Amino acid sequence: GAVVTNTLYEWSYMISSGGSFRRDVFILQLDRSGMPSRVMRLGKAWPKKWIAPVLDTSKSEWALEELVLVYESFELILPGSLQFYI
Repeated sequence: GAVVTNTLYEWSYMISSGGSFRRDVFILQLDRSGMPSRVMRLGKAWPKKWIAPVLDTSKSEWALEELVLVYESFELILPGSLQFYI
């Protein structure tokens, strides 16, 4: 997956400085055309662990990050119930 805004980084910084840390998190699974085919909502989630690799430009490997979230509720939103406004 990919994060398209700085919201995740801002959230992590806010938590590290003692701010409110529970947020609803939406994860979108996209189809081949780039449209959401499934949406998962993690209610009142917070990050438990974030692992970022050391960037090594001498290697041709993907820089993968790992984010572990803890959440209070889970909701799966199926394609038929999705509404998008452009």
